[in-house]
Amino acid sequence: MNIRIISEEELNSIIPNNIQGFSQMDKPEKQQYLIYYSVYSYFLNKYMAKKINLKYYDNLINDSEYLLKKSNEYDMDLYQLKANKIFNYFYIRNNIYIERLTSEERSILNRIISGSLKNEEIDKFIESTYKKLIFEDSLKNGELCNVFFGPQNLSFAAKNNSLVIGFNYDEFNADNITDEEWDKLHNNQLQFLYQIFDKIENESKNILNIPVKIIKYNSFSSVKLNSKKEV
Repeated sequence: MNIRIISEEELNSIIPNNIQGFSQMDKPEKQQYLIYYSVYSYFLNKYMAKKINLKYYDNLINDSEYLLKKSNEYDMDLYQLKANKIFNYFYIRNNIYIERLTSEERSILNRIISGSLKNEEIDKFIESTYKKLIFEDSLKNGELCNVFFGPQNLSFAAKNNSLVIGFNYDEFNADNITDEEWDKLHNNQLQFLYQIFDKIENESKNILNIPVKIIKYNSFSSVKLNSKKEV
C-alpha cells in the first residue's frame, strides 16, 4: 500500500498523548494498532485534501511567486511525514485514537488495508468516524478545553474538538539571496500565508461543522523524524 507505518517510539512521542490501553497490549496488538493508526491517518489526509480543498491551497502556495521551499524529508516531523505523499506543506496534525473504533469499524479499516474498498467507500468511512477519533479528551470526561499541539505556547493551542492542520516549509532557506532580500521575502511569505490560513479556517469550519485551526511549525517547534518503514 506504500503507507509509512509509525513505530511504537513515535506513537509514544505524540503531543498531546491521550491514548488509552496501548502500553497493556501485547506485541501483535501493538503492531496492529500502529498499522491502523498509520493507514487511518493517511486516508484522513487524503479525505481532507478534497473535502476542504486543502490540496488546492497546497498547490496554490507551491506555485506562488513567494518561493516557499518544501521541507527536506529529514526535517519533517511525524505528522508531516505521514502526509508527505499528498501535500507539499500542509498535513493533519491531529492524533488518531484508534481504540475508539467499534469492532465493525475496525473490520472496515481491515478492508481498506486489504484494498477491497472503493475510494468513495473509504471517504464515507472517514467522514463517519474522524470526529470521534481526533477528539483530544485531555480532561478524561468528554468536555471541551484548549490543548497544546506542540510547545506550551498559545500559538500551538486549539480547541480539543478541532481539526488541526499543520503547515511547515523550509522557512529559513536563503539560497542565493542576501540577508536583506531574505527579510523582505520572508515578510511577504508570512503575509501571503496568513491570508490563506484565514480563508481555509473560515471556509472549512462551515464545511465540517467543527473548529479548524492551522498551526505553522518550523525547525524549532517540531520533532524531526526520518524513519521510512512502509507497507
